[in-house]
Amino acid sequence: MNVPLGYKQRISFGFTLVEVLVAMTLFSITLLLIFSALHSAGRSWHVGEQQVERNDAQRLGLQFLRRYIGQAVPLMLIDNRDNRILFKGERDAVHFITGLPSHRGNFGLYSVSVLLERSGTDQPQLVVRYMPVDPDKDFFASGDSAAYTTQELLVDIEAVEFEYYGRVQARSEPGWSSVWEAKDRLPELVRIRILPANTDLSLSELSIAIRNQITGGQPQLVIHAGQPI
Repeated sequence: MNVPLGYKQRISFGFTLVEVLVAMTLFSITLLLIFSALHSAGRSWHVGEQQVERNDAQRLGLQFLRRYIGQAVPLMLIDNRDNRILFKGERDAVHFITGLPSHRGNFGLYSVSVLLERSGTDQPQLVVRYMPVDPDKDFFASGDSAAYTTQELLVDIEAVEFEYYGRVQARSEPGWSSVWEAKDRLPELVRIRILPANTDLSLSELSIAIRNQITGGQPQLVIHAGQPI
């Protein structure tokens, strides 16, 4: 039996239902793979941006510490009882006098505290508290105070440790200690170890040289208790 040529061509160019279903399945799988790849790429980009932001925040916080601790001023408080340099070095906090830039307030000397702040269930953060030097107020208040301005330096911090190097007395040998008890001099170096809670960040350790030291055994900057500066 002879079939017309045109009829044969119509049969050869047709698609069966099975072929259509297979093509649609392959197309769906291809779209799923493309979507998964785009989703993974977007997620990786977001994680990478977060890591860059954390690294930048860490770098800026460490720059602040290096700059302003290095510029600590040997300001002596004269109160006729316990004349001392206004510097308090503790194992988990450091308190000092320094000058802050004008965009943080009126230019001048500020009382600055750097410490680890824990509030409720939130992750501890390293903060800086500062206020203008005022002989009528307590220096280096350890608790919250309305007189202080508080700003965060580093977040997701597990622990921080300060150490101090120098001569506790004029004739003693210089060395490292976890507290600074000298009343008439600043430490020569402050070493800071910061342990982040985030495992993506590395342990930070820096040693900061304090440039402003007392010369000739006599302080050049003094403040009298109860008197305006």
